[in-house]
Amino acid sequence: TLLAFGGALFMAVQAAFSLVSLDSIAFWMPGATMLVIGLVWVVLGAMKRLEPANAALAYGSFIALSGLMGIQMDGEGEPVVWGAILGIAVAVAAIFASIPLKRGVLLGFGAAGVLVLSIQTIMTFFEGRIAGPILLLVAGVVFIGVAVLLAVLLPKMRDPSRAGRAFLRPRTH
Repeated sequence: TLLAFGGALFMAVQAAFSLVSLDSIAFWMPGATMLVIGLVWVVLGAMKRLEPANAALAYGSFIALSGLMGIQMDGEGEPVVWGAILGIAVAVAAIFASIPLKRGVLLGFGAAGVLVLSIQTIMTFFEGRIAGPILLLVAGVVFIGVAVLLAVLLPKMRDPSRAGRAFLRPRTH
């Protein structure tokens, strides 16, 4: 029932902003409102105040990422640098939050957010130039490298007896 309430809240906010003239509000307000609603839903899901918690995390992540995509462009269709940076930062934060919380839902939505927002940002800022595809290639290689690094290091960090490298062991003086 709480998820149905969240869906109704999402639709009510979207309807309210569609009735208001965009000239009278800042371009980022609808997206920021959705971001805040989504983050509240994620926090409530992580605290297990909304059940089922994974559904609340998924719903909140989806709403937050939808709001972040709305902040990417201003009212005239021009790209917004701070919106792009904020979007990618929140998606990366979801990935990092998924590790201690042990929630694959956050990892999935964070990874999807990084992918979608990175592609959107690169193609927006480098439209029609060769730098766009090159940056997409570099970003893809970096994402794969980080994924492999996390897959190798996380099990070792969780179980210190399996850590074979000195930089993973705690220092003793």
